[in-house]
Amino acid sequence: MLTIYFKEILDNYLDSIKEGKFNRNHEMFKLINYTSTESLNKIAKQYNLIARGSSGAGTWTKNPWIALYNEEITTTIQRGVYITYLFSEDMTRVYLTLNQGCTNLKKEFGTKLARQHMEKTRDNIRSKIDSRNFNLDNDIKVGNIDYEVGTIFYKEYVRDNFPIEEEFIKDLENMIGIYD
Repeated sequence: MLTIYFKEILDNYLDSIKEGKFNRNHEMFKLINYTSTESLNKIAKQYNLIARGSSGAGTWTKNPWIALYNEEITTTIQRGVYITYLFSEDMTRVYLTLNQGCTNLKKEFGTKLARQHMEKTRDNIRSKIDSRNFNLDNDIKVGNIDYEVGTIFYKEYVRDNFPIEEEFIKDLENMIGIYD
């Protein structure tokens, strides 16, 4: 079911958000914030993680996401390290990532120093943890530089060549293994 939900987001997000106002009753809002997230929570809870999705705050975001995190590490995606699915701005790709929160860093240090901090953290984690065949280059392209700089490991899924459910779940379990 996850692959069906994610494909539906990729296929319909851009057109869907043009129809109707941003609100909890909008079908795309429900698909990202509830349906997909609840489906991921069935997996996340097995590993003592929580899944949370966002299609924006008050208005549609260019990069919807669904994150999985351990509340002992972070209670918000604004700081710390967590797993997240990042949808590209053009909705041609979604990435499974091990990523970092940037909002609190930017508030504390400003954008330039926050990005430098994220790069240092990214490089430190990459040097100490096996990537398990996830990409560890800096070539991720979602349309948000903070998400891109914060990415530690990732796997790209292309809308027109989406994996089967079993592969999608296996990749998530491998990323959870890294996160653990």
